[in-house]
Amino acid sequence: MSEGRLSAEMVTMWWLAAGFLLALLLYGLRKKDVCSEHLAAAGRALETRNWAEFDRRMTQARTLARRITDGRSRQEMVADIEYLTAHGAYARNRKDDAVAHLTLALQGFEELGEAARGVKLAAGHQLWGEIAFDAGECNEAEKHFRKAAVAVEFNDRPERVLSSLKSLGDVLLAQQKYDDARAVIEKGIEFERRLLKDTLEPKMHQNSAVIAMAIPDLAMARQDFASAERLYREKVEFLGQMEAPPGESELTRHQLHLATAQRELGRVQDALLTLQAAVESAERDFGAEHPRTEHARRRLAETHLLNERR
Repeated sequence: MSEGRLSAEMVTMWWLAAGFLLALLLYGLRKKDVCSEHLAAAGRALETRNWAEFDRRMTQARTLARRITDGRSRQEMVADIEYLTAHGAYARNRKDDAVAHLTLALQGFEELGEAARGVKLAAGHQLWGEIAFDAGECNEAEKHFRKAAVAVEFNDRPERVLSSLKSLGDVLLAQQKYDDARAVIEKGIEFERRLLKDTLEPKMHQNSAVIAMAIPDLAMARQDFASAERLYREKVEFLGQMEAPPGESELTRHQLHLATAQRELGRVQDALLTLQAAVESAERDFGAEHPRTEHARRRLAETHLLNERR
């Protein structure tokens, strides 16, 4: 065999190998795209509590994720799958399963590049905080909400920080850590101003009337329960007229705060009526078995017990 022929055959083999690797890579990338489509469909099924469709899509996503050829892309996709699986377990009141999958998701997110790492870690800790808070584990919830806020505090995403600070404020108020809650809520208002500055016309930037989301929380943190009761009642009346996407309603949250303010004012009967309404709205917006609904039921039972002891 001549040297020229050998060289030509080697070049041909090299191109064949390169072509095979390219095809394999494109196959893997295609699997990633299809896997993402199944995850998106599973997310929509989660919103409507279509559990048969959710489970089917998640099974397909897991199968396809194993075939992604790029190691880093596969790792991120697997972590995303664990995170969404945790969401599904949480919504079905399977706390242990949710925590197990969330632990795996956070381990995967820790290994991601800087661009995606902070946002996804924040989402994971935010979910863990919600799981703990709805289970009445306030110390655990506080820890994870703090981690969620820190993970995105410096990434120019004020809306992410705002969500975590709001949740952290809630758990601090629930523990009657009013000074800590006030500091967190005031920081949340700062981020809210930043967010609105980016979205409002310049002439509206100095209009304090547009900064209203956290004002009832701030009144509660100041232990101005009369103002808090009035402001939360206004929020409840407003939100009760709106339709929010499934699982995203703020109505139950404001009803729980309203009941706390009413109880602090000695109006336990009003608090009981508010909490009964909170249970009903949670059943409608989150589902009868959702931990948020269980949270509202627990608060209602505790207030009934308080009323009986009076």
